Amino acid sequence: MVKYEDGLHETITPKREKKYYKPIFMASVGYGNSYAGTGIRLGYRTGGTVAFGVHVGVGYSSDIDKTSGAFGLKLFPYKSLYLNAQYGMIGSYKYFEDGKAVKDELEGISVMAGIDKIWGDKIGYGFNIAVGPAFSVSNSKVLTAFDIGFILRF
Repeated sequence: MVKYEDGLHETITPKREKKYYKPIFMASVGYGNSYAGTGIRLGYRTGGTVAFGVHVGVGYSSDIDKTSGAFGLKLFPYKSLYLNAQYGMIGSYKYFEDGKAVKDELEGISVMAGIDKIWGDKIGYGFNIAVGPAFSVSNSKVLTAFDIGFILRF
C-alpha cells in the first residue's frame, strides 16, 4: 500500500501473465518433424511458467508420396521455450530394389529445442520454430530435425 502526503492511499498489485497459468490446447499447421512433413499438429500444455506438453502430428511428404505421423513430449522450462522428444517420420531415404531406385520413409527419434510463441487473450495466435538432431531407428542415420509453423491456441 502506498500512502501519499495528502492522506490518499492506493494498493498496487503486480499483474500476472495469465496465459501461463492455465492449461492450453493448440492446433498448428506447418512443416517439419512434428508435423510429419507438411501437416497439422495438435497439442496440450499444462499450466505454469514451467510446464509439460504432449503433441501429435499428421502430415504428407511429397518426397515419398505418403501420409505419416509423429507424436512427442515437451518440457517447457521457462514460458514459451521448450525441449521436445518425439517419434515419427524424420525424412526419407533411397535404396535400390530390382535395379531401380525406391524412396521410403525414414522413422526415428527427434530431440529438439524451440519456442511456441503465442499472443492474444482468449484465442491466441503465434508461431512455432525448433531445431535439433534426429536419429533413425532403421539405418543409423543422423539428420537435422526442424519445425516451423503457425499456432492457434484455445
